[in-house]
Amino acid sequence: MEAGLVGNGEGNTSNSVSSSVGGNVNQHRDTHIHTLNIFGVQNPQVSSSIDHPWAQLVEKSQAWHHVDDEYAETLRSAAAIAAKLAAIRDTAEAVVSADPWIDRTFAERVSKRMGWALKKWLAKDLRLSAAEAALLTLVPLVQHTLWVATAASLSSVEPTTLTGHKTPSESRAEFEAFVSGFPRLVGRAELPQLPDRTSARVEIGWWLFHHWLAKRMALLQPHMIGDLLAEAGVHDDRMRQILDPASLCEILVGLRLEPSALCDKTRLYKLKTKRPVDGGTSDEEYIRGPLLTLVLSIAQAAAIKITDLSDTVVWHLGIPSSVNLRQLHESVTQATWEERADGPVLAATCHHEAIVVALREYATRIDALLHAVRRAAEDLPALGVLRSLPSRASADGVAPAVSADGKPVFDNWSQFRLDEQRVRELLMGEQLYHNRDLAIRELYQNALDACRYREARDKYLQRKTGRASGWIGNIEFNQDTEHGRAYLECADNGIGMGHAELTGVFAQAGMRFADLTEFQLEQANWNSVDPPIEFYPNSRFGIGVLSYFMLADEITVTTCRMDSEGGTPGPELQATISGPGHLFHIKKIAEHGTPGTQVRLYLQDTTKPPSCVRVLDRLLGIADFTTTARHGDDHLEWEPGVLHSRESQHWEKGGLNAHGTLIPAIDGQVVWCERGGALLVDGLLVKPSHEHGIFASADFGEFNGVVVNLTGRRAPRLSVDRTEVLDDVSTTVERLLIPATRELIETEPPLADFDWISKVGHNSPRLADLITESILKNAKPEHEQWPNAQQSGHFSEDAHFDTEFASHVRHKSKLWPRFEKPAGGSPPDHIFLWRVVAHRPNQAWKLLKNEVSDLSKVYSTLPALPSDLTLLCPEQIDGYWLLDTKLDTPGHILNTAAISGRSPYETACRARQLGVSSQHAEVFSKKYTPDSTEIALVNENAERSQQPLTRQYPIPVRHMVSAHFKLGLSFDDLLQRMSRYGFDTSISEKITCTPTPADTQLLNRRELKISTEERVSRWTLKLLSADLNLSESEIERKLTGYGFQFIDDSDIDPDSLDLRLLSPTLDGRPPWLAANTVVPLGHIAKAARRLDLTTESVCERLTALGRQTPNSVPDSISYTNVKLLSVDLDGTRPWLAPDEAVTPTHLVAAWRELLLPPDVAAKELSLLEFDVPHYDLPERDLPTDCILLGIDTDTGIVSKASERNVPLHHLVTCALKLSWTLSAVVDRLRQLGVDVPDIKTTIRNAMERLPH
Repeated sequence: MEAGLVGNGEGNTSNSVSSSVGGNVNQHRDTHIHTLNIFGVQNPQVSSSIDHPWAQLVEKSQAWHHVDDEYAETLRSAAAIAAKLAAIRDTAEAVVSADPWIDRTFAERVSKRMGWALKKWLAKDLRLSAAEAALLTLVPLVQHTLWVATAASLSSVEPTTLTGHKTPSESRAEFEAFVSGFPRLVGRAELPQLPDRTSARVEIGWWLFHHWLAKRMALLQPHMIGDLLAEAGVHDDRMRQILDPASLCEILVGLRLEPSALCDKTRLYKLKTKRPVDGGTSDEEYIRGPLLTLVLSIAQAAAIKITDLSDTVVWHLGIPSSVNLRQLHESVTQATWEERADGPVLAATCHHEAIVVALREYATRIDALLHAVRRAAEDLPALGVLRSLPSRASADGVAPAVSADGKPVFDNWSQFRLDEQRVRELLMGEQLYHNRDLAIRELYQNALDACRYREARDKYLQRKTGRASGWIGNIEFNQDTEHGRAYLECADNGIGMGHAELTGVFAQAGMRFADLTEFQLEQANWNSVDPPIEFYPNSRFGIGVLSYFMLADEITVTTCRMDSEGGTPGPELQATISGPGHLFHIKKIAEHGTPGTQVRLYLQDTTKPPSCVRVLDRLLGIADFTTTARHGDDHLEWEPGVLHSRESQHWEKGGLNAHGTLIPAIDGQVVWCERGGALLVDGLLVKPSHEHGIFASADFGEFNGVVVNLTGRRAPRLSVDRTEVLDDVSTTVERLLIPATRELIETEPPLADFDWISKVGHNSPRLADLITESILKNAKPEHEQWPNAQQSGHFSEDAHFDTEFASHVRHKSKLWPRFEKPAGGSPPDHIFLWRVVAHRPNQAWKLLKNEVSDLSKVYSTLPALPSDLTLLCPEQIDGYWLLDTKLDTPGHILNTAAISGRSPYETACRARQLGVSSQHAEVFSKKYTPDSTEIALVNENAERSQQPLTRQYPIPVRHMVSAHFKLGLSFDDLLQRMSRYGFDTSISEKITCTPTPADTQLLNRRELKISTEERVSRWTLKLLSADLNLSESEIERKLTGYGFQFIDDSDIDPDSLDLRLLSPTLDGRPPWLAANTVVPLGHIAKAARRLDLTTESVCERLTALGRQTPNSVPDSISYTNVKLLSVDLDGTRPWLAPDEAVTPTHLVAAWRELLLPPDVAAKELSLLEFDVPHYDLPERDLPTDCILLGIDTDTGIVSKASERNVPLHHLVTCALKLSWTLSAVVDRLRQLGVDVPDIKTTIRNAMERLPH
């Protein structure tokens, strides 16, 4: 037989019991509490004989000795009900028989402890009606039966399986959510089998189940009790009145309240002092519910429910020398209470230190309960009979068990403890919170909770009564002085606090009001209406009040609690707290006050306190309620639900920055802003800790273009100082933004024009994509701001191409100076053609169409997205258009994914769409969270910040060794990963040594950044030996193990000057000048000037070192001619090759850069024995030739170091600028010695790669 949740065939779940079980399961959806009928037959026939144990408990109860009237019939009925409840209990306990925490004798112990209390302290003064005696005897049995029946019905959640289900049922999902709050305990349960301990998976799983169940049972409803009593056969009218479900529910819920809440005078006043049974007849009796609840609470506490012990017990499971649960049950069931003059003393023998600690802690709770009950009895006449109860209890009789030799079974034990004073100082100090502003933030958030609480209660009462209260929430900050003392005060008109809240929550660090049973019950009522009233407390830790003492020496709290039914408010209370850990008195300053709380911090004199106005100005973006702040002449006010527009100062760190035109959307949770942007939680500024997806950015800058306020169910977990979001909220924020883009683009005049989207895309590429996608989907094609948007999309570099669209953008732009500088270099030909076609018709398109008429047949292309720019010319690569070889690398895909907000898979797909990648997208992850290890693996030196590795060459051995040690990857793992991305890993076959961490320093030396096909000079070994303090033989041995080969040049022993001459950069470091080529004249001239040598001596030394020098070298070469000898005319390498003819390009460039007429430059180079053919370079054509050659631009075609053909973008730009045809441009460039491919072929090749 198994109780569980099964599918109903419609994708939903419902309670069920499998196997041959009679009865049915009732699911109460309004509170998610389940009761279970698991009788073997529909109506069990159970004898009410006195022989039945539970019937005997009822019949022999001490309660009947306090009854003066006739009670025989009531007793018989109660005994019969007890027997039937026992039958339900037995069947339910069989379902959860694997539960090691099930306390089968708890009801019996409660009954016996109740008899003890009645006989010991209440025999003289307390007289009961027969109905009261029946209730006292049956409540423990009803409570226990209800508990185990509910546990059985929910056991299908599989308590011992703590990891997530793929498709959990509703109850399982709730259980998993609860378990997620105990990560360390789950980690303990999930430990593998270890030799020094026994696994505690079962024990921990069931303990978590019991505490989850306790949380659910706190939301008990009368109809659940009614169902149970009906199954137990309670049909007698008198017994149905005695066991009235609503009244019984009130008692059972009361038994779960904290002592301060249970005995709170306001609560007790509202309860019915007496409830009639058989009213208006001669058999009329009364039940005093509040009185009986307190008696039962003492009995229940004295009985000690095992799962009510502190978590000290569960934390001592699954460890060496762990708690034995059988011995725990034994200690609790055999525990006794001994009488002493100062109150009862708990006596128990324990077999583990943790049980001793847990029972002693438990005794302090009983002590608090007795004290609270006595205080209530003193205040309320109806409870006066309880004044004879003791007011204190202790655990002095709790001790270790004794072994056969008379010695304790354990001794010499201790407990790891915290220094309370030091921990308090930490919790209220800047070491933890970093910033004293947190105290003001906490004041606001506590006031916000109070107002939200009252708002929810008001809504519920309005639904219930139909009357509106007219209440409007208000929070006021005031900073001033009084009697020479500076203070900061926060006042709200929220829910307020009573005695229980002041002592049990406000003054108890770590306790939150949301954890109180009383609040959870009220929240259950809110959830029961349609639609439910939602309330999400923003308090996360319950320690925020301690932060007040970062600012204050003393705190005064004045407060009044709102009545739960909207009636007369409670008393106005005041307490002054002089420091954490200090005692304080609560004074009643008025019998009734106005609901709300005023917290006044008397500020320390030691440091200048922060201004509440300035702090809230920086932090509070959107207030839920009218909020004001005053400090001297400074005054600010926040209107509810309206963004506080503010421009941050350049010197600020972490201030709200959102101003200019504002467009609210999604009920104010999203506000589009012209400048700035922010992420808020409950209206307060925070920063995301997961900077991917919507928060991804090339420079990790601010969230730009929008303010998003996460509240209610969307509010995430925050760091202790409340400044950082711990959860990954990128998906949540994106789901809010997608519908909000409609309001953005439908607002006139539109904020989202070309330059604003470009600005947003600079900091938040994914956000700019969402906006553009919305424009593509929803904007009208003829809209002035987005002409032809469905065809062109958004590409900020469009403003720099010479098209009519670029002119339109420049004319309309308000922010254009920010985007004045175009990307460096030129785009790939097909990308340029894509943008020209996207904005057709235009002059560039016409020029290209004149060459290839088929271009007019290209009707549609892929609309651009702002993040495409991060793929094609990322700013972290200095904002240059990337060459195809750089674009087509795994590292570039992963780097782009990390900054664009896409997943690597989506980025790879987009790169293929854009025609810049041949990589298969399937090898990349579909997860949005960047894998830092994976990114580092495919970048140089195994570091995220380095350039991507190219797949053109085998992986360098230095990279493999660096990745192995830096990333903690085995060689097999990293080779498998890199092979998946298409890298050549063949170099690994040449490694014959065992790498060490020290080898990374050697292999990453600049001198060794060569392929293993190149050979290492002995001169290099000598330099490395001196730098690394290793012998040359040791370095050679290591490098040999990594596949390096060596040049046998040991017959030459160069000195330091020789090494500088041999170095192309003249710094004495390799790579060295090649021995099989002539040393460039530029190098000789530069060396002579740099090293103060003659050119002759330079040549002599180079010749002696085995290098070839030119046949004829002048004695001296002018500095101008040194520049003339360099390819880039800047006097540095690369140098003109002595065996190649000088091109006209070089002569034109010399005219521009060195002011040398072409004939003069040609003559100088001829004198230096360079081959200079005769070129027709009239001076009138030189300015035009400079334009054609891209001189004074960064197209780079003047340089022989260029890695690409003349870009199509350059050809078109020149043609438009000079009003030439493309053919004319190509012809002239060829005359200038530039190798330009056929223009028609170039255009057709670009057309084949057009993004579609």
